[in-house]
Amino acid sequence: MQQNNHLQREYQDQDNFQQLSENDENEQLEEEYFSQDDEFNEDDQQQQYMQRKEVELKRRYNLYDILKQYREEGEHQPVSRLFYAAYYNEAALQQQNIELDSYMQTKINQIQDNLKEQFQGYFLIKGSFSIHLLEAESNALNEFVKELHSDYHKEKSIYQNINIIAFTEENSNRFYNKWYCDNIYQAGPTLSQEIDKSEKQVQDRSWEIFNQVCQAGSKYSQKGSKKQQKLATEINISTDDMSILMSKFFTHIDDYYNLYLSDIEIQLDTELQYPYQPSLISILEFSTLGKLGKLDAY
Repeated sequence: MQQNNHLQREYQDQDNFQQLSENDENEQLEEEYFSQDDEFNEDDQQQQYMQRKEVELKRRYNLYDILKQYREEGEHQPVSRLFYAAYYNEAALQQQNIELDSYMQTKINQIQDNLKEQFQGYFLIKGSFSIHLLEAESNALNEFVKELHSDYHKEKSIYQNINIIAFTEENSNRFYNKWYCDNIYQAGPTLSQEIDKSEKQVQDRSWEIFNQVCQAGSKYSQKGSKKQQKLATEINISTDDMSILMSKFFTHIDDYYNLYLSDIEIQLDTELQYPYQPSLISILEFSTLGKLGKLDAY
């Protein structure tokens, strides 16, 4: 009987021990599971945080990047616009047997090939007078003006006078899709820089002419070749208008070149002398000190 009780206690102790072991093992498994879940949550949170930071960094565009992307899209690239008027030497044109339309076409092609830049615009010739609208990048237009200035100062130049009517930058659209030219053969005209017009009258009329040229390009440059022949008829320029555009109210090509395209030369005067000559005020101050007997103190 006692032996049976003893065996029963042993079995009960073994069961209790086994149950305790199982409980410990379950607790350990639970701890491992929750620790893995915590680690997973930490990794997941960190990954989500990094993704959120990456999105925030990608969204932080500055103004320069926005403008650069906007310009590189192609359709919205800003363009500069040059508008000038020229008066020619008919004798030089005849002696050199120059046709202005082919002459200007050659100039345009040379600059385009050198700069890899495409010009758009319109060149209208009326006898010995012309107006020219060009659209391109600013550096290309400046190179064209340099070439124009060089031709103006040749020994047997075909130009009598050139006036820059307008030069605008950062324009949002182009009026012309390519370069056009119309040559209307006529005699003269004889123009003078002195006109009996007020400055306001000159500004108003020159703006009307400039606007006519721009609107003509906007209207006809996208149409067929038959429609392009009407470009010249859209621009009404009288002899009086030609005199206005060649008047002294506008910037001469020499003045424009000297202001914007030539190298600045600084003329030195007393800075070239050594030793440096004191100013008149310094001389007077020292002479006053000498008279007062204070010069020895220095």
